Amino acid sequence: MTLLMLLSGVWLLVASWPLRYPFTDAAEEAQRNETGVGLVVAFIAGAGMMRRRGLLSDLVVLLLGLWLLVSPFVVDYGGEVTPRVAQTNEVVMGIVLIALSVVSMLLYFRSRRTGADEREGG
Repeated sequence: MTLLMLLSGVWLLVASWPLRYPFTDAAEEAQRNETGVGLVVAFIAGAGMMRRRGLLSDLVVLLLGLWLLVSPFVVDYGGEVTPRVAQTNEVVMGIVLIALSVVSMLLYFRSRRTGADEREGG
């Protein structure tokens, strides 16, 4: 799960190049938004590879995913319409981050419950 989050963060950092965002103010604003989210997600995932991840990091990724999902509709990117390719990328990556964080949280709770069952002898 952590590797998928890391790959998602890296994709957000570089997506504007392979997707060929247009050279408009709105596309640059969308790229900055994606870069910021990508940096945080990549940092959290990288830290998760070094140590055991906790619930807080999954909640942060969930909130960032929600932000990406709604940001093309909420933020006025330079007073222009958000380019369709950037909008699609943000919505899709928002859904991906939400799904990854929810699955990660479910695995976290399952491991905690399983650990408690083993300590109790059951």
